[in-house]
Amino acid sequence: MGPLRKNLGSRIPNAAASTNSANSNADVTLQSLAAAYQDLTARLSALEQLQLENARLLELTQSQANEIDSLRAQLAAQTAGVPKSTPSSSTAVSSSASPAAANGAKETVSSPTLGTAASSWATVASRGSKSKLRRRAAAARGFQPVTGEQGFDYVYIPRSRKMSYTEARRRLGRLGVDTWRVLDVSFPAHSVVGLLVHLQYKPALVALLEKAKIKVLDQFDPLDPNHLADPAFASASLEVRQEKMAHISNERCLRTLERLRYPVAVAVSRFFLANAMVSDEAVSEVLASKQDRPAFPRHRDQPDDEMILDHNTCHYNESSVSASGMVPDLLTPSSPLVSYGSHGSHGPSTPSNNTSSLVPLTIGLWNANGLQASTVDDLLRHCQSFSLVFITETWLLPPARLPTSWQQFHLYGSPVAGQYRGSMGVSALVSPRCSLPVVEFPVNCKYALGLQLGRSLRLICLYLPPSLPTAEVQSVLDSLPLTDDTIICGDLNVRLGRLVGDSRTNMRSSVLRRWCDDHGLNILNKTLAYGVPTYLTCRGHAEVSSIVDYYITNMPLVHSASISVALDLSLGSDHKLMSLSFEYSVPVVPSTQSSPSLGQVRRLWNLSRLKEPEVQKLYVSTFCSLSAALLDQLQQLCSSPPSTRPPIDHLNDELNAAIYSALDKSVGSRVSRPKQWKRFWTSQLQALADRRDWLYRKWRWSLGIDKAYWWGLHQEAHVRFRTAVKRAKRESWRAFCDSLARGDFSAAVRRVKQVHNRRRPQVSYAHPDGPVAGANAMRDHLASVYSGSGLPSSRPPPLPSPDDHVPFDLGSISEDSPSGSDLGSGLGSGSGLGSGPGSGSGLSSFSADSVADTMRRLPLRKAPGSDHLRTEMLIPIRKQVAAILARLFDICCQWSYTPSPWRHAQVVPIYKKGDPHQPSNFRPISLTSIIRKLFEMCLFPLLEDVSPPLDIAQGGFRPQRSALDQALCLHDLMQEYYRRKRHFPVVAFLDIKAAYDTVDRRVIWQSLLAVNAPFALVSVLAHLFDDVSIAVLLSNQVSTPFTPSTGVLQGSVLSPHLYSIYINTLPALLRSAATRTTTMVSSLSPSGPPGPSGSGSSGSGLGLPFGPSLDVSSLSPSPTAVNSLLYADDVAIIGSASEVKQMLDLAQIHSQVLGYRWSPTKCAILNAPDPTSSRYARLTLYDEDIPSVDEFVYLGVPFIRNGISPSRLVAHRKPGAQLKMAQLLCYWCQSVWFLVAVLFSPLCYVCTSQVGVWPSHL
Repeated sequence: MGPLRKNLGSRIPNAAASTNSANSNADVTLQSLAAAYQDLTARLSALEQLQLENARLLELTQSQANEIDSLRAQLAAQTAGVPKSTPSSSTAVSSSASPAAANGAKETVSSPTLGTAASSWATVASRGSKSKLRRRAAAARGFQPVTGEQGFDYVYIPRSRKMSYTEARRRLGRLGVDTWRVLDVSFPAHSVVGLLVHLQYKPALVALLEKAKIKVLDQFDPLDPNHLADPAFASASLEVRQEKMAHISNERCLRTLERLRYPVAVAVSRFFLANAMVSDEAVSEVLASKQDRPAFPRHRDQPDDEMILDHNTCHYNESSVSASGMVPDLLTPSSPLVSYGSHGSHGPSTPSNNTSSLVPLTIGLWNANGLQASTVDDLLRHCQSFSLVFITETWLLPPARLPTSWQQFHLYGSPVAGQYRGSMGVSALVSPRCSLPVVEFPVNCKYALGLQLGRSLRLICLYLPPSLPTAEVQSVLDSLPLTDDTIICGDLNVRLGRLVGDSRTNMRSSVLRRWCDDHGLNILNKTLAYGVPTYLTCRGHAEVSSIVDYYITNMPLVHSASISVALDLSLGSDHKLMSLSFEYSVPVVPSTQSSPSLGQVRRLWNLSRLKEPEVQKLYVSTFCSLSAALLDQLQQLCSSPPSTRPPIDHLNDELNAAIYSALDKSVGSRVSRPKQWKRFWTSQLQALADRRDWLYRKWRWSLGIDKAYWWGLHQEAHVRFRTAVKRAKRESWRAFCDSLARGDFSAAVRRVKQVHNRRRPQVSYAHPDGPVAGANAMRDHLASVYSGSGLPSSRPPPLPSPDDHVPFDLGSISEDSPSGSDLGSGLGSGSGLGSGPGSGSGLSSFSADSVADTMRRLPLRKAPGSDHLRTEMLIPIRKQVAAILARLFDICCQWSYTPSPWRHAQVVPIYKKGDPHQPSNFRPISLTSIIRKLFEMCLFPLLEDVSPPLDIAQGGFRPQRSALDQALCLHDLMQEYYRRKRHFPVVAFLDIKAAYDTVDRRVIWQSLLAVNAPFALVSVLAHLFDDVSIAVLLSNQVSTPFTPSTGVLQGSVLSPHLYSIYINTLPALLRSAATRTTTMVSSLSPSGPPGPSGSGSSGSGLGLPFGPSLDVSSLSPSPTAVNSLLYADDVAIIGSASEVKQMLDLAQIHSQVLGYRWSPTKCAILNAPDPTSSRYARLTLYDEDIPSVDEFVYLGVPFIRNGISPSRLVAHRKPGAQLKMAQLLCYWCQSVWFLVAVLFSPLCYVCTSQVGVWPSHL
């Protein structure tokens, strides 16, 4: 390179010189040559650098190759001396570790030759990992004699900042401290750390600390009151501060004993006792609790007899394993039970004696952290084997209901400002397969929900929020009603530390432990699920767990119970689904005679198929062919009545059988099944839920950094699941709303009302001994009400027997008669009795057309009676069945006899108000045959024509006489009284106790005969109502029937009119107290009081206490005093104090004579006279004072001293209307016509009350 550079450098100047001499204008050429020179120089420099780098790399490569050769030679030399051994040789090598470890020498273990049997994975893995030197030394100390100083001591060192137990141990390990020999780490002062160690290890620890330049605080006193940092004791005396420090030190030592293993805790406790750091009682309690802990197996392949661990659930039993027990698999819906422990058995149990039996129960518990109603099925599919499940933190607000067929009990939460949800809240879902009846009992606490199973077992579920002060927690626990058999469960947010195997404690732990000790309660988590977390989540890519959900009881369940915790189940909550399984001894209730359950006798068909034309045609044709012979037989019996009564019951059974057979052959029958609420739950949602749970299990069993990965996937899957549920719910609801919008308006309004009513709380009567006992208890109550015990000794005579007068001649009227059911011969003779065939009964035959037209007015979608028939079954065969029923009705009237199914009523108790555990707070509604209702509707025009005219004061169940009309009448009467006397009247609001149930039916029949009603009509009515059997229907169970002595059936078509006839003489009797200033109107009502039956010729011999209610000789209107208003059993009387007192006396006489009774506690006096006033009069019923009020709601309208109060009426109706509007908006009923249709009734009351209109009939 040197000569080339010199040659090139000499040539360029020569060329430049020759160029300058040849041509001075060649500057451009020189510049280009200079640039080319510089470029060439740079390239040559780069080439030199590359050559140098290449030489260096060649040298490095050669050195590495030499090193590799050297290492290979060493490896070959080492492996050449190792024999090719079998796996047993590894045992010999490992067995020599103990002597080497004892001498402190390091082991040198040769690696097996690659490719040989000794180097296989099975051989290497079978040897196990090499133990660390410190662990082998610790193991060796267990077999060495005890030498040296014995005991324990604390080593105190300073700290510069706050740190946790884990951080302190980790820092000590980095300093070389054997953390296995540091028994406990404590923080006795703000800047001090205490290390509890054995005396033999203390010198080594102090040496390590001094080597790390950490000062050991030899003079530190943990009892020095100067270390007390609590500002509450800043001004306390020295004695108080010393006592407080001693208490803190005592608690610290007890926590240390709780954390230590039992053998070590015994040794350390001696050190604490020797230094007076703890008391003997406290140590005994801690050690006793540690002895009760179940032993945990160290390996999955070594099961322990005292604990069973399933892959899917952590299930712990304290007793030995039995092959007969079963534990549910909580991760598989409806999966078979896995057989584990005898105390978790769900199979049938054999009674141990004749007085009690063992019932298996499983009580579930889960904290939802906000329960979404749309995802309740996601929970219940894991609870199929549960008897009931408690859910805490539901966040539900009233009147929310969960979409499930399980029985529901709710303790609603508190509203959260700015959000449409609540906080807290407890709910209970009872399985339909629960073997014991469940009723709610009051706890009088907003944090607890109480349920009673059977007669004696009480369950109390608590949710105590973390923000609740400790003092209030104590008061809540003290307020719980504890009985002999009580189980308390719930999320208490209490951390009991080592007592239950938790690593954390809080201030509530001492409160709960002291409360349990005072009441003799056992915490079942300690004995049945020690150390099993109930709260599990991921925080900061680390798993965080704790125990906050508990089962506590005063029952001896330790040897017959098991707790399951679904640790591998997500459900979208940090809290785990738990269950307590046990067997409960219940007394055997003596069996009582009872009819089969309704589910066994109720016949059901697929009636929705009747809308299909082909199916309906088949149904009609089948019925016609099956009933043709029956129709001919009925026509023959009507045209030629036999001398004896035909088999009417058998004829009715043939008709029912024809309908049943036609339904079986056309639409088919079906079995009863519970309602299913999974309208939007699809297979896609199920797959998303399973995917979420699978990812959660992957997170649970992963290690290290994989936990963060699987947790992220689980969270994403959970979000996708919740999003899909919301989307499916919206789509399902939108389809439902669209179907309403496209359908009939009235059907849409009816459907919205059904949705609204379904969300209202349903209260039913429940008995501790079950639904059968409840049905019989309600039956006994109703039997006492209908017994007639309050009837007077002097009563009207019974109705004459129709046996001497049947068959009645109904008149030969054609079926095509337009009148249908006409009154034949008018009023007839005095008693209305016929004289046999051809004597003229005053009735006419029924026409098929009138029966068919009446059938159209039958209500739809109503519960059937004992004959299983519904209106939907009759409408398709209306014309065909009407011809048969018309003839059957004729035969019933001819012989004054009706089929027994028409006279059997199934009474359903409907809750009114008050205590739901009292049968008297339920209204008995009768479910009767739909054929009976049709027969009564056909008879009603006849009865209305021949009945005595109802008094003008009566407004109930009359056309154009609504409750609002009656309220306006009372308002005008009060205003009219004020205009005349310049002060407002005294108004007494009276209520009849069990009005329909205590009616003396003889009064009704004789009252009809007093106005010459046809005896054939009265006789058939008496047979319909007198020869009745009643059975109570409760929770799908039917009681034994009984025959009532009094009353008319609530639910019957004719009952309201018959009751109006019964009470019709009361206004006339009260009218005897009227004065000249009483408001008068013109009417046909009696102007004076009724007299005894003997005083009127028309009522001669009838025995009525107040005679006929109408003077038939005077049919022209006359002035009538109106001083009372009746609307069914609601009575209002108006007048001065003296007049009202006289009318109360008359009302009392009337009740005593007819056999009913007023309810003074439900009565009220408005504008009651002042005791100091001259107009004062004591107003009583049965010598019991009637309470005085300033406001009374009469027929839904509030009354004050001057009548209806528009402002209070608006205030009374406004909350209900606003609530209904808000609920309808939540149902997406945002159309104006929907809101107007549903809200018209409440708003009508408000608007109409502003206008005082006297009804036209007055």
